Amino acid sequence: MKSEIQNTKKYASNLQAFLSMRGIQAKTTEYEKHLQISIENINHEKVYIESAIDTQLQDILTVERFGSIKVKKSPSTKITLKRRKDRQAQIQVIAPKAIKVEFKRKLDTTCQYPSGCCVTKTGEFLLTNYEGHNGRVIAINAEDKVEYTIPFLARYSTFDIVCLDDSTVAVSTDYSITTIPNTASPWYSYVSTQADNIFCTNPDKHTVTCCLYSGALVWKFKDESVLDRPQGITVDNKGNVFVAGMDSCNVVVISPDGKQCNQILTREDGLDRPTAIFFDKERKKLLVTNQKQFAYIYDVCHF
Repeated sequence: MKSEIQNTKKYASNLQAFLSMRGIQAKTTEYEKHLQISIENINHEKVYIESAIDTQLQDILTVERFGSIKVKKSPSTKITLKRRKDRQAQIQVIAPKAIKVEFKRKLDTTCQYPSGCCVTKTGEFLLTNYEGHNGRVIAINAEDKVEYTIPFLARYSTFDIVCLDDSTVAVSTDYSITTIPNTASPWYSYVSTQADNIFCTNPDKHTVTCCLYSGALVWKFKDESVLDRPQGITVDNKGNVFVAGMDSCNVVVISPDGKQCNQILTREDGLDRPTAIFFDKERKKLLVTNQKQFAYIYDVCHF
């Protein structure tokens, strides 16, 4: 297992490493299951070996025995497995109310329907234009100038986008690369990941879901009075989940455990049916695209 992970890190691309994590996690889960069964079904005991030297050893002729060995058994203390996901659950949860945003500037995406966005390590803005026969990826520099565009010929073939490394991006279309068990995503659903968790939105059911790569549910959030038709989703350095509500015209932050939420942006902040959202972990900035052309950039502060 260790060598497999090392080889993946050394030779695989970021996309290959992402896809291989499901297989590695399945193996780990199976090993953990066998170990847990062994702990529950077998009486593990501690064994002590004691030795005693016969005092008559000085007179070798009269020695009946050279010593004795006793083996004692005593029940061991309870064996427990410490899982990484359990340790993560013990990390202090920061309430979403401790997050504040400040408007930085307005960005002209030059897109008719900007549906996806991300920021590269060098600070470039990458956006997708989800338009019939005019699908494309657009790169905008820090001076708000278009650096280049990448056209896509197939209709509606540029939905969301993510940076894999310094020179590679992945663009989602209507086709699936991999399937997570026990999950189903309708049109206009968005996905984000952090550590062992996958976060996805379901605009039809007005839900935000957190699950493992195995498909096991961690938590589900639903409150239509706060978040109506959730679409874009992103996660910050501390595990807080930022979601763009298209029909509620807002951005809501959900705590890492899915139990708390706080509305941080609304229509009064300039939002107009927001679609995509991206948290720039390098610069602590939030990029939010609207259904039409313009996006907004905010500074994010954690208190």
